[in-house]
Formats: sequence, C-alpha cells, structure tokens
Amino acid sequence: MFHLYASGDAKWQINPQGQHMLDVQVSKDSVKIGRFFSVSFQQKLRIPDDGRTYPLPPGLGS
Repeated sequence: MFHLYASGDAKWQINPQGQHMLDVQVSKDSVKIGRFFSVSFQQKLRIPDDGRTYPLPPGLGS
C-alpha cells in the first residue's frame, strides 16, 4: 500500500513503518505523483445543444 508524501525530493521515501511513500507535486492545473504518473485538468467545454458539430479546441485531440 502506498502513502503519498509531499516533498521537494523526487526519490522514494520510507516512513517509520517501512511503507513506501511517493513524492506529490501540485500545480495550477495538474497533480504529479511520483515520477511516472500525472493528471492534468482542463476547463470544461460548454457546447450548445443545437445539433451542429463544433471543432475541439487546441490541446483536446484532433
């Protein structure tokens, strides 16, 4: 079981019980956990329900 540990160090941390802990970095629009996992957040889209097709904004696919 992993417990998250926020620090400026990118290395694994070991707590007194011997469990591994991951580094957590939080920024304005993302959360990074450890070296290999991150989640980014984007503003929601408001699209009218009028039956027309609208293009995706840049950064949301093609």
